[in-house]
Amino acid sequence: MQRDENRSKKEAKKKEDVETIKSVVAKYDLNDLNINKSNGKATSLVSYKRTTEVVKLILRGIRYTDIMEYCEAHWGIKRRQASIYYKKALESFSDQFSEEREYEIDKHAIMLQDLYRQSYKSGDLNLCRLLLQDVAKMKGIVVDRVDVTSGGESFVFNYQTPSDKA
Repeated sequence: MQRDENRSKKEAKKKEDVETIKSVVAKYDLNDLNINKSNGKATSLVSYKRTTEVVKLILRGIRYTDIMEYCEAHWGIKRRQASIYYKKALESFSDQFSEEREYEIDKHAIMLQDLYRQSYKSGDLNLCRLLLQDVAKMKGIVVDRVDVTSGGESFVFNYQTPSDKA
Protein backbone atom coordinates (compact mmCIF):
# COMPACT_ATOMS: atom_id res chain seq x y z
CA MET A 1 0.00 0.00 0.00
CA GLN A 2 2.75 2.41 1.00
CA ARG A 3 4.79 1.32 -2.03
CA ASP A 4 1.91 2.35 -4.29
CA GLU A 5 1.70 5.72 -2.56
CA ASN A 6 5.46 6.25 -2.95
CA ARG A 7 5.27 5.18 -6.58
CA SER A 8 2.39 7.55 -7.31
CA LYS A 9 4.25 10.39 -5.56
CA LYS A 10 7.32 9.69 -7.68
CA GLU A 11 5.25 9.60 -10.87
CA ALA A 12 3.56 12.87 -9.94
CA LYS A 13 6.96 14.44 -9.23
CA LYS A 14 8.26 13.18 -12.57
CA LYS A 15 5.26 14.64 -14.44
CA GLU A 16 5.76 17.90 -12.60
CA ASP A 17 9.44 17.95 -13.60
CA VAL A 18 8.58 17.26 -17.25
CA GLU A 19 6.05 20.10 -17.26
CA THR A 20 8.61 22.41 -15.65
CA ILE A 21 11.17 21.48 -18.30
CA LYS A 22 8.63 22.09 -21.07
CA SER A 23 7.76 25.49 -19.67
CA VAL A 24 11.45 26.40 -19.35
CA VAL A 25 12.08 25.28 -22.93
CA ALA A 26 9.08 27.24 -24.18
CA LYS A 27 10.18 30.40 -22.36
CA TYR A 28 13.89 30.01 -23.04
CA ASP A 29 15.07 32.95 -25.12
CA LEU A 30 18.09 32.50 -27.32
CA ASN A 31 18.55 36.17 -28.29
CA ASP A 32 21.76 36.36 -26.27
CA LEU A 33 23.21 33.54 -28.38
CA ASN A 34 22.18 35.27 -31.60
CA ILE A 35 20.76 32.05 -32.99
CA ASN A 36 17.16 33.09 -33.36
CA LYS A 37 15.25 33.08 -36.65
CA SER A 38 17.31 34.08 -39.64
CA ASN A 39 16.99 34.25 -43.38
CA GLY A 40 19.13 31.95 -45.48
CA LYS A 41 21.74 29.43 -44.51
CA ALA A 42 23.12 29.38 -40.97
CA THR A 43 26.81 30.12 -40.45
CA SER A 44 29.03 27.48 -38.95
CA LEU A 45 29.05 29.39 -35.64
CA VAL A 46 25.24 29.52 -35.55
CA SER A 47 25.11 25.83 -36.46
CA TYR A 48 27.53 25.01 -33.62
CA LYS A 49 25.51 27.05 -31.13
CA ARG A 50 22.28 25.41 -32.20
CA THR A 51 23.83 21.96 -31.91
CA THR A 52 25.08 22.86 -28.43
CA GLU A 53 21.58 23.99 -27.49
CA VAL A 54 20.13 20.68 -28.72
CA VAL A 55 22.73 18.85 -26.60
CA LYS A 56 21.53 20.79 -23.56
CA LEU A 57 17.92 19.90 -24.34
CA ILE A 58 18.81 16.21 -24.66
CA LEU A 59 20.65 16.30 -21.34
CA ARG A 60 17.56 17.80 -19.70
CA GLY A 61 15.56 14.79 -20.84
CA ILE A 62 13.47 16.54 -23.48
CA ARG A 63 11.86 14.14 -25.98
CA TYR A 64 12.85 14.11 -29.64
CA THR A 65 9.48 15.43 -30.84
CA ASP A 66 9.57 18.30 -28.32
CA ILE A 67 13.08 19.22 -29.50
CA MET A 68 11.84 19.27 -33.10
CA GLU A 69 8.97 21.60 -32.13
CA TYR A 70 11.37 23.80 -30.15
CA CYS A 71 13.69 24.15 -33.14
CA GLU A 72 10.81 24.99 -35.48
CA ALA A 73 9.38 27.58 -33.10
CA HIS A 74 12.62 29.29 -32.04
CA TRP A 75 14.81 29.05 -35.09
CA GLY A 76 12.25 28.93 -37.90
CA ILE A 77 13.69 25.77 -39.44
CA LYS A 78 12.03 22.66 -40.80
CA ARG A 79 12.02 19.31 -39.02
CA ARG A 80 14.59 17.96 -41.47
CA GLN A 81 17.17 20.57 -40.46
CA ALA A 82 16.24 20.14 -36.79
CA SER A 83 16.86 16.41 -37.10
CA ILE A 84 20.30 17.19 -38.56
CA TYR A 85 21.10 19.26 -35.46
CA TYR A 86 19.81 16.38 -33.32
CA LYS A 87 22.05 13.91 -35.17
CA LYS A 88 25.07 16.21 -34.73
CA ALA A 89 24.30 16.43 -31.00
CA LEU A 90 24.26 12.65 -30.71
CA GLU A 91 27.53 12.44 -32.65
CA SER A 92 29.10 14.89 -30.20
CA PHE A 93 28.16 12.49 -27.38
CA SER A 94 29.80 9.68 -29.29
CA ASP A 95 32.98 11.71 -29.85
CA GLN A 96 33.20 12.71 -26.20
CA PHE A 97 32.90 9.17 -24.91
CA SER A 98 34.86 7.23 -27.54
CA GLU A 99 38.12 7.40 -25.58
CA GLU A 100 36.37 6.32 -22.39
CA ARG A 101 34.69 3.48 -24.28
CA GLU A 102 38.05 2.23 -25.59
CA TYR A 103 39.50 2.34 -22.08
CA GLU A 104 36.55 0.33 -20.72
CA ILE A 105 36.88 -2.27 -23.49
CA ASP A 106 40.60 -2.68 -22.78
CA LYS A 107 39.95 -2.95 -19.04
CA HIS A 108 37.26 -5.55 -19.64
CA ALA A 109 39.57 -7.59 -21.90
CA ILE A 110 42.31 -7.57 -19.24
CA MET A 111 39.84 -8.72 -16.59
CA LEU A 112 38.67 -11.57 -18.84
CA GLN A 113 42.27 -12.61 -19.46
CA ASP A 114 42.91 -12.66 -15.70
CA LEU A 115 39.82 -14.82 -15.14
CA TYR A 116 40.94 -17.14 -17.92
CA ARG A 117 44.38 -17.52 -16.31
CA GLN A 118 42.86 -18.30 -12.91
CA SER A 119 40.36 -20.81 -14.28
CA TYR A 120 43.07 -22.51 -16.37
CA LYS A 121 45.24 -22.85 -13.26
CA SER A 122 42.36 -24.36 -11.31
CA GLY A 123 41.57 -26.76 -14.17
CA ASP A 124 38.10 -25.38 -14.95
CA LEU A 125 38.31 -25.79 -18.72
CA ASN A 126 34.58 -25.26 -19.27
CA LEU A 127 34.88 -21.77 -17.79
CA CYS A 128 37.97 -21.19 -19.95
CA ARG A 129 35.92 -22.04 -23.03
CA LEU A 130 33.15 -19.65 -22.00
CA LEU A 131 35.64 -16.86 -21.35
CA LEU A 132 37.22 -17.42 -24.77
CA GLN A 133 33.77 -17.10 -26.31
CA ASP A 134 33.25 -13.80 -24.48
CA VAL A 135 36.57 -12.46 -25.73
CA ALA A 136 35.71 -13.56 -29.27
CA LYS A 137 32.34 -11.80 -29.10
CA MET A 138 33.99 -8.67 -27.75
CA LYS A 139 36.42 -8.64 -30.67
CA GLY A 140 33.68 -9.35 -33.19
CA ILE A 141 34.74 -12.91 -33.88
CA VAL A 142 31.69 -15.14 -34.24
CA VAL A 143 32.14 -18.85 -34.67
CA ASP A 144 29.01 -20.61 -35.83
CA ARG A 145 28.84 -24.34 -35.49
CA VAL A 146 28.07 -25.84 -38.87
CA ASP A 147 27.38 -29.49 -39.50
CA VAL A 148 28.83 -30.19 -42.92
CA THR A 149 28.53 -33.98 -42.88
CA SER A 150 24.84 -34.70 -42.35
CA GLY A 151 23.22 -32.08 -44.55
CA GLY A 152 21.40 -30.70 -41.53
CA GLU A 153 19.84 -34.04 -40.52
CA SER A 154 20.42 -35.43 -37.06
CA PHE A 155 22.65 -38.44 -36.70
CA VAL A 156 24.13 -40.61 -33.97
CA PHE A 157 27.85 -41.08 -33.77
CA ASN A 158 28.57 -44.60 -32.50
CA TYR A 159 32.24 -45.04 -31.87
CA GLN A 160 33.36 -48.53 -30.99
CA THR A 161 36.83 -49.65 -30.13
CA PRO A 162 38.48 -51.54 -32.96
CA SER A 163 38.35 -55.26 -32.55
CA ASP A 164 41.25 -57.58 -33.17
CA LYS A 165 39.07 -59.60 -35.50
CA ALA A 166 39.36 -58.43 -39.02
